Amino acid sequence: MKLRIDFLGGAREVGRSAVLVSFGNKRILLDYGSTPSARPRFPKRISPDAIDAVILSHCHIDHSGMIPYLFMGGRPRLIATGITLEFTYLLLRDFYKLNGKYLPWDLSDLERTMKLAQPYSYDLTFYINGIYVKMLNAGHVPGSASILLEENGIKVWYTGDVNMIETHLIEPMDVPESADIIICEATYGNRDHPPRHTEEMRLVKAVKEVVDEGGTVLIPAFSVGRAQEIVCILREYGYTGKIWMDGMAQQATFILLAFPEFTKDYARVRWYMKSAKYVVSNRQRKKIVKKPGVIIAPAGMLEGGWAWYYLMHIYSKEKNGIFFVSYQAENTKGRYILENRKLPPLLGNKEIKARIEYFELSSHSGRQQLLDMIKKINSIQKIFVVHADNDVAVEFAEKLREMGFDSFAPEFGEHFILKK
Repeated sequence: MKLRIDFLGGAREVGRSAVLVSFGNKRILLDYGSTPSARPRFPKRISPDAIDAVILSHCHIDHSGMIPYLFMGGRPRLIATGITLEFTYLLLRDFYKLNGKYLPWDLSDLERTMKLAQPYSYDLTFYINGIYVKMLNAGHVPGSASILLEENGIKVWYTGDVNMIETHLIEPMDVPESADIIICEATYGNRDHPPRHTEEMRLVKAVKEVVDEGGTVLIPAFSVGRAQEIVCILREYGYTGKIWMDGMAQQATFILLAFPEFTKDYARVRWYMKSAKYVVSNRQRKKIVKKPGVIIAPAGMLEGGWAWYYLMHIYSKEKNGIFFVSYQAENTKGRYILENRKLPPLLGNKEIKARIEYFELSSHSGRQQLLDMIKKINSIQKIFVVHADNDVAVEFAEKLREMGFDSFAPEFGEHFILKK
């Protein structure tokens, strides 16, 4: 039997993840994303009729952003966890609202996609055209999955985005016992994260310092997972002040609470979420931005959303704080502010007087965690490194070769044929 793997996107880059796995003439597409930028870039196009199914690892736009394109005329199966499908619908509607004129699909395609989607749970074995499929908890965001495929004794494991450590929301990832071929993310394949507990304590201490002095803390955060995790961290470590949540993070919270099976400690998470206040009007926004407390609002990289509204109201006062809790990609407003301590040039390049901090609370595994994950797996024949910037992907693949693994960092559009 011939196994072919096509890297349609996400190769030597973070964004537009898409991998086509073909067992002979049986084809499964793993993710089909786009870059989440204002002018999105897309993976290589593929005919919906050429695939038996698309399995979505999780909701983030870099993994899901082009899936509606597959349902413009074709009708492949779309498979993901139930909560991932709900989150994906939320994020894709917003993505279309911001970038619709650049997308090759529209809202009618999205609606058709969701009608044809099929939810599956973790650890449930099912078959697609004779191919064994199992989704495992990936530990990245609620509902995220790694995907194990098997046909004629050959196991292919696609990690998606993974996290080896326990968070306040979800359990750490599950690792399969064996896999012949691994398609492994390596976002942080060149470095380790600082201890999670240390970063969480540092965040809460900084928040208390600002609020105790009468200031307002803005925390730009991704709607799915990160916003809710921050609420949990603040409450878990004893912050008792006001926490306001705005924008799409509110809708994501309602979805999270509707799927208790995808949280680690549902009762605790629900209690913490109920302790946050939800912003529902501009009148509220004008009031809370002048009062001591924490405001959690999308977008996580300040590329839009209500976070930008709050930033413009608090940046000029030293008593306030702007605390970043996620990676700030190049050419984003968040990255510019972190590096320059100023507003972007289009907004006058004015000095930001508010306290600016960055806390590394990543939902991706660091370098050593990825290596430890791979060491747990038996019968590995080959590892493909994806979902990492060019230099990081090449470096991580080289490290794996030094450890004795047959490892390679494919380029965009490359394919590999492996014969049993």
